Amino acid sequence: MGVVVERGLARCPYCVAVTEYSFIELGPNSLAYEVDCRKCGELYREVHGPTAPKIGADPVADWVPDVPSHTANRERLLAWLATAQSRGRAAASGLTASLSAWTHAWPAEVRAGLKEWRKSEVGRHAESNVALTRGGEEHEPVVR
Repeated sequence: MGVVVERGLARCPYCVAVTEYSFIELGPNSLAYEVDCRKCGELYREVHGPTAPKIGADPVADWVPDVPSHTANRERLLAWLATAQSRGRAAASGLTASLSAWTHAWPAEVRAGLKEWRKSEVGRHAESNVALTRGGEEHEPVVR
């Protein structure tokens, strides 16, 4: 029988009831952990002794995961960005082509009507309001 080094409360590993535990020193190089559950009657015991040190091995290398290099991540990111850029350019060129085809498909009457509208009093006021707003100046709305 050894000397009790520490006592306290712990959970029983079998029934999870709160019970007493103790650390018992069995000898100069061994220690026992005991959980004596009064509810289920189980006696759980672990005996720990000295372990041989790992000579020549880095103890941190056992649990640190391997991390990919920064150059691999950079290359993968640059490849993704190049793909996104080419897809964006293709979409923009397709949009530009469809808009120009749409505006050129307008009948001559519509284009002529737009020119007439710009010459009218309403068109002149609308374009002057846009110009004033773009210049950053404040203006009152025209009420007639």
